[in-house]
Amino acid sequence: MLRAAAQPCVVQHSAYLPRRDIPDSGHLKKTVANGGEFSECLRRSLGGGDVRTERKQLRGGNHLLHSSSVVVVEPAGIIPYNRRSVKRRRIEAVIFDVDGVLFDSEPLHVRAWEEVFSRLGVVLWESDYVAGVGVADADFLAGLKENGRLPADADIPAILREKEEALGSLADGASAIFPGVQEMIRDLACEYQLCAASNSAATFVRKMMETAGLSAHFAAIVCPTDGIRPKPAPDIYLRASELLGVFPSACAVVEDSAVGVKAAKAAGMYCIGVGTSLSRELLCEAGAFLERLTLAGLRDVLS
Repeated sequence: MLRAAAQPCVVQHSAYLPRRDIPDSGHLKKTVANGGEFSECLRRSLGGGDVRTERKQLRGGNHLLHSSSVVVVEPAGIIPYNRRSVKRRRIEAVIFDVDGVLFDSEPLHVRAWEEVFSRLGVVLWESDYVAGVGVADADFLAGLKENGRLPADADIPAILREKEEALGSLADGASAIFPGVQEMIRDLACEYQLCAASNSAATFVRKMMETAGLSAHFAAIVCPTDGIRPKPAPDIYLRASELLGVFPSACAVVEDSAVGVKAAKAAGMYCIGVGTSLSRELLCEAGAFLERLTLAGLRDVLS
C-alpha cells in the first residue's frame, strides 16, 4: 500500500468567488463549493484532519474581497492510497454510465452504425465494434479513419449527424432497459443523488431515460458538449459532481467500459465495473467488479 506524507492544504474561499480549486498538496486535489458546511465538507472530503479558518482581506484586481477567508486543512497523519480508504468515505451520489449499464443499448449503436456504413459501402468487423464500446462517436470514427477503415476524404461531421438520426429512430428505453434496473433506481434514489453520464448524444440519452421512466429519479444527465470532453477525459464526471454539488471523492461511478473507468478514476471517484459489455480483465482499473448490476450488489460495494 502506497503512502504519502501528509501536508497542509490551504484553500482560499470567499462569498464573492463562485468556485475555487484546492491547490495540489502533492497527493490530493478536490473541488470545493460555497456553502455553510464548507469546512466540514472539506475536512470529510480529505479523509479527516483538523480544519481552521483564518479570516483575512484579499484583493482581486481593484476589488476588495473583504469577506474572504483562508481555510487550512491539516490531514490526519498519513493518508493511505487503497480501495478500502475510498470506501470508508461516505458516498453521497451514484453516477451511472448509460449504454451497457442501464440499457442493453450497444446493439442499437451497432444497428445505427451498420445503417450509416452500408450507405458508405464500408463493412466493419465485430472487433471494430468491441474496440468502440464506450468510446465517443467522433473518436470511434477518427480511429477508423486513422487505420484506413474509412476513406481519407470521409466527411466525419456528416457521418456523425447520420448516425445520431439513425440512433434516435431506434431509441426505446422501455424495451432496452436491463431487467430490475427500474426498481433498483427507484430504491437508490431514496438514498443517493443520481446522475447519468454518457458519451452518447444527449438527445438519445434523454429519450432512452424518458421512455424507460427513469428521468424523474435523476438529478442530472451529462453528455459531451462544447467545453466538456468525452471519456476517457474526466470532464463528464467532474461536471456531474459540480451539478450535484458533491465532492468527486463522495461519488461512485458505475461503468462497463475501459474508457469510462479511466474517466472516473481520473476524476478522483470510486468506480464499480459491470461486466455487461467487457470482461473483468478489461475493467481491471475499477475498484470493484460486478458480473451484473443489481441493487444488492451495489449496496454491498457502496457500504
